[in-house]
Amino acid sequence: MDYIKEAKKLGFSNAAIMDTQKLVFKPEYRKFKMAKLAHNKLTEQLASKIMESGNTDLLIMSAGPYRHHSCMSAYCVDAQEMADAVGMICWGTDDKIRYFSQILFHGNL
Repeated sequence: MDYIKEAKKLGFSNAAIMDTQKLVFKPEYRKFKMAKLAHNKLTEQLASKIMESGNTDLLIMSAGPYRHHSCMSAYCVDAQEMADAVGMICWGTDDKIRYFSQILFHGNL
């Protein structure tokens, strides 16, 4: 299954797959961000698609605490560094608000 294509079909404006060795962790990010319900629902839908394809050992991080998922900042993940690693914009000079999710999984694509 093409996870990037599935994410875009669900409504994400962009998606990428990256090696977890490129993640940057910052302990000062322990404060939770405000969550957007729609973004977190998209994250759950994409995780369901990934599970349907056979990758069932998932760790889901989304935009703020949501149900039984925590936010990336609770794991001290630097979203800017993550976006930079895959060529995405996190904080821009435009008027757009960007939210990021992360779904970790084992296995081949």
